[in-house]
Amino acid sequence: MSTVYIHFPMPPGDPSERDAQRAAAPARAPLLERLLARADPSRVDDWRLEAFRALAEGPEAPPAVGAAVLAAALGAEQSAAAGACAFVATPLHCVATMTSVRLPSGGLLRLEPSEADELAADFNRVFDSGGQRLIAADGSLTCVFEREVAATAKDPQQVVGRDIHEFLPSGADGAMLRRFMSEIEMWLFEHRLNRRRIATGALPITSLWLWGGGPTVSRLPTLRGAIAGADPLFAAWPALSVRPSSDSKPICGSTVIIVAQPPGTEVWQDAQAAWIVPALARLRAGSIESLDLSAGERRYRVSAGWRWRLWRRTRPWWEYFE
Repeated sequence: MSTVYIHFPMPPGDPSERDAQRAAAPARAPLLERLLARADPSRVDDWRLEAFRALAEGPEAPPAVGAAVLAAALGAEQSAAAGACAFVATPLHCVATMTSVRLPSGGLLRLEPSEADELAADFNRVFDSGGQRLIAADGSLTCVFEREVAATAKDPQQVVGRDIHEFLPSGADGAMLRRFMSEIEMWLFEHRLNRRRIATGALPITSLWLWGGGPTVSRLPTLRGAIAGADPLFAAWPALSVRPSSDSKPICGSTVIIVAQPPGTEVWQDAQAAWIVPALARLRAGSIESLDLSAGERRYRVSAGWRWRLWRRTRPWWEYFE
């Protein structure tokens, strides 16, 4: 089944963050709200798994996000090692209150390549005897353990606006990974890179959030279709990357689009014109079977008969994801 799968950030979890978001941008998204009202909802544990299946040639499962990031950085054959496990290491700036430690909007940090390289080099010096290393590539960081680590943690996008303690690693090795992340926090506390960032007005790195862990891979599955937008998993297939302004012919087959900003923003309006409106035209023409709209742990599937569900009243888009 060919589909257009669009994923965007969920609203911040904390009410004060949500109010700030609504005040900062046009809150309503009329076309999206009409689509959500007439779509079929479902809950999903992993939106990346759903999107991957839209592009996969067969039943093969996707690699862990960390393994895909490592494969993109080093090449799958070079990144694979028997028993090794790779986690994405996302730099965060968290804020401590009297009762919690929160990840605010803007707390997901993007490092310059030189900053990531410096951090990885110092990490590998400090934690040399621990059986792990940090790999930097184009500003991204991957933490590779020499042995299997059975622990899971949420995508940090889903933690924005919330108390991070609710989302810390769990599983058989969850306690070990939590202790290790605490050691990293102490290492970062007065790191020279943070001192320079503060001096230039940039937010300091308070932690590295380890998530998306799984065994390293010697090959990546074959995908067909197109991918637009930035995501650590799907970046491992750069040959499928497209931009609407650079395409000389219509996209055939399934497409996965990752929108960087939530509805109501200028980025969303651009994505709506570039991807949602053409997807509806493809849906009417029968060249795709569905348009999927995904955020957080919810997905809304728009099918060909969506325009006839006139009795479904619209409501603010964020209410569909609360």
